[in-house]
Amino acid sequence: IPLRRDMTLLPLSAARYRTNRLTALLAVPLRESTAAGIAILPDLLSRRTQRYPTEAALCEKLDMLYGASLACGPFRAGAWQVLQVSIEYLQARLTPDRTDLTDECVELLLDTLTAPLLDEDGAFYPEDFAREQRCLQERLRSRLNDKRLYARRRAMALLCPGEPYAVDPLGTPETVAALTPAA
Repeated sequence: IPLRRDMTLLPLSAARYRTNRLTALLAVPLRESTAAGIAILPDLLSRRTQRYPTEAALCEKLDMLYGASLACGPFRAGAWQVLQVSIEYLQARLTPDRTDLTDECVELLLDTLTAPLLDEDGAFYPEDFAREQRCLQERLRSRLNDKRLYARRRAMALLCPGEPYAVDPLGTPETVAALTPAA
Protein backbone atom coordinates (compact mmCIF):
# COMPACT_ATOMS: atom_id res chain seq x y z
CA ILE A 1 0.00 0.00 0.00
CA PRO A 2 1.74 3.24 -1.06
CA LEU A 3 1.58 6.04 1.52
CA ARG A 4 3.70 8.89 0.24
CA ARG A 5 6.64 9.15 -2.08
CA ASP A 6 9.26 6.54 -1.15
CA MET A 7 7.02 5.00 1.55
CA THR A 8 5.15 1.72 1.44
CA LEU A 9 2.98 0.01 4.05
CA LEU A 10 3.56 -3.73 4.20
CA PRO A 11 0.67 -5.29 6.13
CA LEU A 12 1.26 -8.61 7.88
CA SER A 13 -1.86 -10.09 9.46
CA ALA A 14 -1.95 -12.16 12.63
CA ALA A 15 -5.48 -12.56 14.03
CA ARG A 16 -4.29 -14.25 17.23
CA TYR A 17 -3.03 -10.93 18.66
CA ARG A 18 -5.16 -8.24 20.29
CA THR A 19 -3.17 -5.31 18.96
CA ASN A 20 -1.68 -4.16 15.70
CA ARG A 21 1.65 -2.40 15.35
CA LEU A 22 2.81 -0.01 12.68
CA THR A 23 6.56 0.49 12.58
CA ALA A 24 8.60 2.86 10.47
CA LEU A 25 12.31 2.10 10.17
CA LEU A 26 14.67 4.69 8.76
CA ALA A 27 18.26 3.53 8.30
CA VAL A 28 21.32 5.70 7.79
CA PRO A 29 25.01 4.77 7.75
CA LEU A 30 26.37 4.73 11.30
CA ARG A 31 28.91 7.54 11.68
CA GLU A 32 30.42 9.07 14.77
CA SER A 33 29.67 12.57 13.46
CA THR A 34 25.91 11.94 13.08
CA ALA A 35 25.14 9.23 15.69
CA ALA A 36 24.14 11.60 18.51
CA GLY A 37 21.93 13.71 16.24
CA ILE A 38 20.07 10.64 14.98
CA ALA A 39 19.83 9.22 18.52
CA ILE A 40 18.09 12.32 19.90
CA LEU A 41 15.57 12.51 17.04
CA PRO A 42 13.14 9.76 18.15
CA ASP A 43 12.42 11.43 21.47
CA LEU A 44 12.03 14.84 19.84
CA LEU A 45 9.70 13.46 17.16
CA SER A 46 7.47 11.64 19.65
CA ARG A 47 6.73 14.72 21.79
CA ARG A 48 4.77 17.08 19.54
CA THR A 49 3.66 17.43 15.93
CA GLN A 50 2.20 20.28 13.92
CA ARG A 51 -1.26 18.75 14.28
CA TYR A 52 -0.76 18.01 18.01
CA PRO A 53 1.34 20.95 19.22
CA THR A 54 1.45 19.97 22.90
CA GLU A 55 2.33 16.74 24.64
CA ALA A 56 -1.14 16.81 26.20
CA ALA A 57 -2.78 17.04 22.75
CA LEU A 58 -0.73 14.10 21.48
CA CYS A 59 -1.58 12.04 24.58
CA GLU A 60 -5.25 12.92 24.15
CA LYS A 61 -5.14 11.69 20.55
CA LEU A 62 -3.54 8.42 21.67
CA ASP A 63 -6.26 8.07 24.32
CA MET A 64 -8.95 8.65 21.66
CA LEU A 65 -7.42 5.74 19.77
CA TYR A 66 -8.34 3.46 22.69
CA GLY A 67 -5.03 3.86 24.45
CA ALA A 68 -2.71 3.48 21.47
CA SER A 69 0.97 3.87 22.33
CA LEU A 70 3.73 5.61 20.45
CA ALA A 71 7.29 4.35 20.89
CA CYS A 72 10.48 5.62 19.31
CA GLY A 73 14.13 4.77 19.57
CA PRO A 74 17.44 4.31 17.80
CA PHE A 75 19.32 1.04 17.42
CA ARG A 76 22.23 -0.44 15.51
CA ALA A 77 21.87 -2.94 12.68
CA GLY A 78 25.40 -3.79 11.63
CA ALA A 79 26.94 -0.68 10.08
CA TRP A 80 23.57 1.12 10.07
CA GLN A 81 21.89 3.34 12.62
CA VAL A 82 18.16 2.76 12.56
CA LEU A 83 15.54 5.17 13.81
CA GLN A 84 12.40 3.25 14.75
CA VAL A 85 8.98 4.83 15.29
CA SER A 86 6.07 2.54 16.21
CA ILE A 87 2.45 2.89 17.14
CA GLU A 88 0.58 0.01 18.74
CA TYR A 89 -3.22 0.03 18.74
CA LEU A 90 -6.23 -2.17 19.39
CA GLN A 91 -7.55 -4.44 16.65
CA ALA A 92 -10.95 -3.46 15.22
CA ARG A 93 -12.65 -6.60 16.56
CA LEU A 94 -11.91 -5.44 20.12
CA THR A 95 -13.17 -1.86 19.89
CA PRO A 96 -16.74 -1.28 21.11
CA ASP A 97 -18.10 -0.46 17.64
CA ARG A 98 -15.51 -2.49 15.67
CA THR A 99 -13.82 0.69 14.45
CA ASP A 100 -10.69 0.11 12.39
CA LEU A 101 -8.05 2.48 13.78
CA THR A 102 -5.44 1.74 11.12
CA ASP A 103 -5.97 4.84 8.97
CA GLU A 104 -5.82 7.20 11.95
CA CYS A 105 -2.74 5.46 13.31
CA VAL A 106 -0.99 5.59 9.94
CA GLU A 107 -1.78 9.32 9.81
CA LEU A 108 -0.39 9.83 13.32
CA LEU A 109 2.76 7.84 12.51
CA LEU A 110 3.33 9.92 9.36
CA ASP A 111 2.72 13.15 11.31
CA THR A 112 5.34 12.05 13.82
CA LEU A 113 7.88 11.40 11.07
CA THR A 114 7.16 14.16 8.60
CA ALA A 115 5.52 17.03 10.50
CA PRO A 116 7.35 17.66 13.78
CA LEU A 117 6.58 20.91 15.58
CA LEU A 118 9.40 23.34 14.82
CA ASP A 119 9.91 26.98 15.74
CA GLU A 120 9.85 29.87 13.24
CA ASP A 121 13.52 29.21 12.36
CA GLY A 122 12.83 25.57 11.44
CA ALA A 123 14.54 24.19 14.55
CA PHE A 124 13.23 22.12 17.43
CA TYR A 125 12.02 24.18 20.37
CA PRO A 126 14.96 24.89 22.72
CA GLU A 127 13.13 23.64 25.83
CA ASP A 128 12.22 20.32 24.16
CA PHE A 129 15.73 19.96 22.80
CA ALA A 130 17.42 20.74 26.13
CA ARG A 131 15.29 18.16 27.94
CA GLU A 132 16.03 15.40 25.43
CA GLN A 133 19.71 16.32 25.26
CA ARG A 134 19.92 16.03 29.06
CA CYS A 135 18.11 12.67 29.01
CA LEU A 136 20.44 11.29 26.33
CA GLN A 137 23.49 12.44 28.28
CA GLU A 138 22.13 10.78 31.44
CA ARG A 139 21.48 7.59 29.49
CA LEU A 140 25.07 7.56 28.28
CA ARG A 141 26.40 8.21 31.81
CA SER A 142 24.21 5.47 33.26
CA ARG A 143 25.93 2.91 31.03
CA LEU A 144 29.03 3.23 33.19
CA ASN A 145 27.09 1.49 35.97
CA ASP A 146 26.19 -1.46 33.73
CA LYS A 147 29.55 -3.21 33.67
CA ARG A 148 28.55 -5.86 31.14
CA LEU A 149 27.23 -3.29 28.65
CA TYR A 150 30.23 -1.04 29.22
CA ALA A 151 32.64 -3.94 28.60
CA ARG A 152 30.79 -4.91 25.41
CA ARG A 153 30.89 -1.33 24.07
CA ARG A 154 34.60 -1.00 24.87
CA ALA A 155 35.36 -4.35 23.22
CA MET A 156 33.58 -3.26 20.03
CA ALA A 157 35.46 0.04 20.02
CA LEU A 158 38.80 -1.73 20.48
CA LEU A 159 38.17 -4.61 18.07
CA CYS A 160 36.73 -2.50 15.25
CA PRO A 161 38.68 0.79 15.26
CA GLY A 162 37.76 3.11 12.42
CA GLU A 163 34.75 0.96 11.41
CA PRO A 164 31.08 1.91 11.73
CA TYR A 165 30.51 -1.03 14.09
CA ALA A 166 32.77 0.64 16.67
CA VAL A 167 30.52 3.71 16.80
CA ASP A 168 28.00 3.88 19.63
CA PRO A 169 24.55 4.49 18.09
CA LEU A 170 23.78 6.95 20.90
CA GLY A 171 26.91 9.01 20.26
CA THR A 172 29.28 10.12 22.97
CA PRO A 173 28.74 12.59 25.82
CA GLU A 174 30.87 15.10 23.88
CA THR A 175 28.91 14.78 20.62
CA VAL A 176 25.59 14.98 22.48
CA ALA A 177 26.75 18.13 24.29
CA ALA A 178 27.74 19.69 20.94
CA LEU A 179 24.27 19.24 19.40
CA THR A 180 22.07 22.24 18.71
CA PRO A 181 18.30 22.45 18.09
CA ALA A 182 18.86 23.72 14.54
CA ALA A 183 21.29 20.94 13.61
